[in-house]
Amino acid sequence: MSTTGQVLIKEKKEKGIKALIVSRHKSTTELLKGLLEKHGIPYDVIDHIDDPDVLKDYYIVLGNLPITIFEKVQVPYYIQVSLNIPKELRGKELGIEELKKYIRYVVFQHIITFKDWYPRDAYSGVVEYDIWFVKDIDKALEWIKSQ
Repeated sequence: MSTTGQVLIKEKKEKGIKALIVSRHKSTTELLKGLLEKHGIPYDVIDHIDDPDVLKDYYIVLGNLPITIFEKVQVPYYIQVSLNIPKELRGKELGIEELKKYIRYVVFQHIITFKDWYPRDAYSGVVEYDIWFVKDIDKALEWIKSQ
């Protein structure tokens, strides 16, 4: 990880680890709340983001957001919640147990923002992330807490 990424994580962690759940789906929200509570991570919940600056005070953001939001706001960890569900279940509200069958987590770890990267006129606020496809979200959350 770059020095920039380490500094961002350290600065945010010093303020305290806090998560933001962004979802308009009740079962997804309940599942994520349960995960965060299990790991002792305080959180807030919103159903939509109009202003990316809302994210600036959070260490972890969970949900399904356009990754372009993170070009504007530096969040150490974004956990994308993705569903790989059969066609016949799409568009239906699933219960928590059904979600667990189909849910996949992708973790984006903020690495560096290229503020002085050459050529300067070609890139503005470019952000680089490490991306993990997570099999065990509990282990991933414990690792994130330890950073």
